[in-house]
Amino acid sequence: MSLLSSNDKKSGSHAVGGVQNHEPTTKKAKHEYNTIVLQPPLRKALEQIVKECMKNFDGSHDFFHVDRVRNLSLQIAIKEGIKDLELVELTALLHDINDHKYVEKHHHQQNNQKVAALLQKHEINAEKQKKMQLIIDNMSFSKEIKLKNDDNPEVYTKYLQLFASMPEMGCVQDADRLDAIGCIGIARAFCFGGAQKNRPLFNFASDNKQNFNVKQWTEHNECKDTTIGHFYEKLLLLKDMMKTETGKHMAQAKHEKMTFFLDSFLKEWQGDF
Repeated sequence: MSLLSSNDKKSGSHAVGGVQNHEPTTKKAKHEYNTIVLQPPLRKALEQIVKECMKNFDGSHDFFHVDRVRNLSLQIAIKEGIKDLELVELTALLHDINDHKYVEKHHHQQNNQKVAALLQKHEINAEKQKKMQLIIDNMSFSKEIKLKNDDNPEVYTKYLQLFASMPEMGCVQDADRLDAIGCIGIARAFCFGGAQKNRPLFNFASDNKQNFNVKQWTEHNECKDTTIGHFYEKLLLLKDMMKTETGKHMAQAKHEKMTFFLDSFLKEWQGDF
């Protein structure tokens, strides 16, 4: 997704004493004087563009998801001592507008032009837009897994170094992944599985030819094309892929909720109430 503008103007943000105008759904925290936050006119206009771009997305990837990711990103950033909350919020708001699961490539340019024009109007400089682009381009779970499994370990090391050099990246990525786990993550998984993939809930049958029990069935990846399989392929892995200390702490409780749900689901699937 390209968000870059050719005009390198001064940033439209201001250094203030705290996060204001948009308060994360968390307790207020004290901030240094030089904290940079997103200004209300740009926030309001950008929210409208994001809502328009995502109006046909299903409930697993709608604006409510974006808003949760925005709030989680800011909460993490504050706890991690990040100063540029504007960068965090801008990136969180825009991270899904060109999601390949919903948006065909020929529509990307139209979305990008709307965003670029707005960022230029509000004087968000090219350097910050490049950082936004870099964060969005490196948020993907599948990309990280691919790099992690590369034959050359230096490839994944360089990827992780991006997060060390730009801590805002970990805040947004962790927030997006936190929204994929826990109770919200469970709901989103089944919403997406039904709306986009037409996936069955699960596919274990007691008379399966391999004669596996249900635990072996999941361990052998026999349920990969079901929504329950998605938990084993991806969602249960996210806890150990968080980048920030705050994200790691938040992920623990959410992970435990998923494992409790899966244990209960598999028992009920087999008629054990």
